[in-house]
Amino acid sequence: MKIGIISDVHDHQTNLKKVLEYFEKNGIKIVLFCGDVCAASTLQLVKDFDLKIHLVFGNVDDKLNLWLKKPENVQVYPFFGEIELDNRKIFFTHFPEIAELAVSSKKYHAVFYGHTHEAKIEKVENCWKVNPGDLMGLK
Repeated sequence: MKIGIISDVHDHQTNLKKVLEYFEKNGIKIVLFCGDVCAASTLQLVKDFDLKIHLVFGNVDDKLNLWLKKPENVQVYPFFGEIELDNRKIFFTHFPEIAELAVSSKKYHAVFYGHTHEAKIEKVENCWKVNPGDLMGLK
């Protein structure tokens, strides 16, 4: 199963719409969003797509409004999320420190995080540790 991973949109709605269109066009149905959407109005873009969004809050998110105004296809997790897909345990968060703890637990096949705005992929024993970088196009 293919999944999409995004982080650090920081209200860049044009880039968010482009990546959501790409996901839908390429048969991706599940998206892990590693925080920093920012405003609830930006998150509203996802309601027009046939995607299941798993969103974890970042440090600059308008948390209360994101929670109250989230579209139906969005599931919100305060600090981290855990899902299982195709018998693989997946962990996602916004913060690198929390991701590091998840990797060191040796419970997961993949750990995704954001915050640093730098794309990074590494394998730590049997776990992929991935930061997709920022979607706003800063770096």
